Amino acid sequence: MENLESKLRQGLLGMTVYSPDVHASGISGDIDEFIARRTGLVPVLRHRLCHTAASIERFYATGVHKNVPNWHHVVDFFTGGPSLITFWYGEEAIDRLNSVKGKSHPARAAADTVRGHFFCDNAVCNLIHTSDDVPELIRELTAAECYGLLKAPFTGKAVPSEGFSQGEPELRHNGAYTFLKVMGRILGRDVETDPGSFEGSAELYGACIGELRSMAEQAPAPERKLISAFLRGDETVAAELEKYGASPQERFIVACSAATRSGWEEQTGLLDAVTELLGRLEGIEGFFIGGSSAARLYGYKCLPDDIDVICTDKALGEIAERLGLKIKRAEKSFGSYSYCSYSFAGYEVEFSTMADYAKGYKILIDSEMLARSAGQIPLMPPEDLICELYSLSRTDYHDDIVRAKKYRSFFGSALDTEYLERRFTGSGIGEAALADLMG
Repeated sequence: MENLESKLRQGLLGMTVYSPDVHASGISGDIDEFIARRTGLVPVLRHRLCHTAASIERFYATGVHKNVPNWHHVVDFFTGGPSLITFWYGEEAIDRLNSVKGKSHPARAAADTVRGHFFCDNAVCNLIHTSDDVPELIRELTAAECYGLLKAPFTGKAVPSEGFSQGEPELRHNGAYTFLKVMGRILGRDVETDPGSFEGSAELYGACIGELRSMAEQAPAPERKLISAFLRGDETVAAELEKYGASPQERFIVACSAATRSGWEEQTGLLDAVTELLGRLEGIEGFFIGGSSAARLYGYKCLPDDIDVICTDKALGEIAERLGLKIKRAEKSFGSYSYCSYSFAGYEVEFSTMADYAKGYKILIDSEMLARSAGQIPLMPPEDLICELYSLSRTDYHDDIVRAKKYRSFFGSALDTEYLERRFTGSGIGEAALADLMG
């Protein structure tokens, strides 16, 4: 009878190694099914492996630890629990497994890959390893002292995953979600983000980041600092969680997530996020991007962490239906307006029927605003960005009036002064404010 080694030599065998986060989350069976559906490969042997610090260094090749960021986390991770080796049989097995794995950082992993689909959020606990080619597979098995597995007889039959999964699946490999739950526990708040409501790693990550930002707005100073530290990628936040009763496993995954958070920031730039958002809203008319996001897309140097989408009532209804969102009402001194929220890839997106509602001033959408915002990326007209800042006039957010005057200088002669004047007077802000702006 043929053995697995002979199939490997024929190019008909590939290997995946599920890292300890798969065992902890109890999702090895789910990933097996995912890979089998997308590749047509058959799992023919499984083996549980427990790494040591020496074996994991050998496995990832001599000297690799000198070039891999956060190597200390990698060692702690792989020595903290069992890994699972699975051999897969089929044509072009190694290439197919590499194609379904996904990029090392989930922010760069396609949605139809393991790392892009299974709510992975960091480059340490990223679920799966595959071999690049046959020589590398042989080297890795030798390093792990598991080469003898290839001597097993080949039957061609799929082996069940039962016995390799750990209870009911749970999300223990996602640091952002773990941190969100820990902060909810600390603050006595129910966590609204439900992984079952999202498709893939990017959407869940964005929802977690959005809810964390909302938590920070209402949290006491010490907890607000914790959230801010996580959001800026400071992995030392994990150690601070010990005094709040967070478990070692929770602290570890939070540290991994914070340490590799920059991957999300690099991948999900504002332009990419807006482009993806517009793709989801294709065919809907009557909205445009406003606030600091619009200013950034115009070229102004700022780093918005949210995306404001200003909508007509009709557009808001269509957007809510398209994205499965619930429209809410907010009451202000001048009346009420409608809005709904949506989070993905680190941005909180708010769809609203009003461009501005501070101090009782209202900048309502009209046909001229919509016409001026028309384009490949519909942006709030710069004159209205300035008008909005003047009406807000906050002193605790980078001083809105100062920013408005900087906008005026930045846009310069591109501003339509007649339109700007109409907006100032029509919104009730007044000629005195306009004169102050124009200086």
